[in-house]
Amino acid sequence: MDEALRRRDQALYGLSAERLRRHLDVGWDHVFGGLADSVNVNQGAYQWPVDTPVGTNYQFREVGEYKWVKTSWAFDEVLNGTLSVIENRGSEWAVRYLELAQETFDKKMSLKSRGLPLFTSFAEREMEFTPHVVRQENYHHARRLMLSLLALDRMIKPAASEH
Repeated sequence: MDEALRRRDQALYGLSAERLRRHLDVGWDHVFGGLADSVNVNQGAYQWPVDTPVGTNYQFREVGEYKWVKTSWAFDEVLNGTLSVIENRGSEWAVRYLELAQETFDKKMSLKSRGLPLFTSFAEREMEFTPHVVRQENYHHARRLMLSLLALDRMIKPAASEH
């Protein structure tokens, strides 16, 4: 979508936005919230390789079509993408997924309710709290903040100039 905007290619932007929607429609966990890490379509007995994220002692062992590891940066990318679609197309589906992603992130990945200023970087499907995690996100949250501020500034600028 960013490349489409850079090129001013509305057809490419529309195609990219629809692909984002398809990814969210297929990969969103409507039971516990969040986005599946991976989907192996029609492979219900697939045994995913053991996933041990760098800097953690986690060992995610998954069997089935969906690999339900949840990551905080997936939320950031959902929020970046849906905000772009809202800004450029005003699509209701993007508003719905932005709200779902932000609500789930705040409820499940933020550690504020535990008195901690950080976020969970990796979680299993239910996104239960895991104490003593040594790795923290150092890029995607700051990037989301900067891109969101820029998008919001662009969206309110026309409204502000009307007054």
